[in-house]
Amino acid sequence: MKKHLVFSLIFLLCLSVSVLAYNYSNRGGGLLNNPVGIELLGSGNVYIVDSGNSRIQKFSDSGKFIMQWGEEGTGEGCFNKPSHIAADKDKNLYVTDSNNHRIQKFRHDGTFMLQWGRSGKKDGDFRFPQGIAVDKEGEVVIADTENNRIEKFTSEGKLITLWGIKGKGIGQLSIPRGVAVDKFRNIYVCDSGNARIVKFNSEGQYQEAWGGSGGDKNLFLSPVDIVIDSQRYAFVVDVGKSCIVKLDSRGRKMSTWGSYGINAGEFSGPTGVAIGTDERYVYITDSGNHRIEKFNTKGRFVLQWGSYGKVF
Repeated sequence: MKKHLVFSLIFLLCLSVSVLAYNYSNRGGGLLNNPVGIELLGSGNVYIVDSGNSRIQKFSDSGKFIMQWGEEGTGEGCFNKPSHIAADKDKNLYVTDSNNHRIQKFRHDGTFMLQWGRSGKKDGDFRFPQGIAVDKEGEVVIADTENNRIEKFTSEGKLITLWGIKGKGIGQLSIPRGVAVDKFRNIYVCDSGNARIVKFNSEGQYQEAWGGSGGDKNLFLSPVDIVIDSQRYAFVVDVGKSCIVKLDSRGRKMSTWGSYGINAGEFSGPTGVAIGTDERYVYITDSGNHRIEKFNTKGRFVLQWGSYGKVF
């Protein structure tokens, strides 16, 4: 009897350890806590920066959870309020690890590759970097948000150039957030504090601005992320208006969709945007509602996934 009791206790202990190990490894996979950045790779792989949980999650384009990596910390592969994510042509992923003031680079399976950056104002330093994009030559463009500038690096983290100072004049920036690049390597910056999009060439020379005091003052309230498709249509997330704004290549508004709320097609603090490789669908991180929403490029709601979950 005692022998059976001992074996039973051992079995239950092993079972409990297995369950705990599984729960830790799964860590609430699929739950979201203020998602911010979003990127698509290949045939429908969606990578989400689950900022409040300091991790990256991978889903199918229908919202099925696939995998995750990262936890809160300062070590390699750890994060502290990560913000945005971008992929290069080799399917490597770059993440702005905002509160650690650095960039981390991973393989698409989550394997850590390298990191660069530190907190500061010197060339190559960062203060809460947010937006990130990679051009067709593999150069990495980063919005150094609190330093009010743009920095460009090689894929190995070597500084190439930087530009921008705080202000509202031509080429100046105020709290730059999302960035995007087009097929000609032009760079588009969500100049959030100035309520405009600023376009630069690949060398950082000013080209034009959409919205703000020098343009249509009502175009944006607080643009925070942007993506450019192959036809150079721009999709902009305006968190201030809780909407998505679609523009042509000259910055003229074509359509808008969304409003504040919790229902399908509505937003509460939208923060990130990505477009599918076939350019049929647009994906939005609806941060305040802790979910992802998928639309066609005309703004028709398709589906959503995600719910709130805090992982410890």
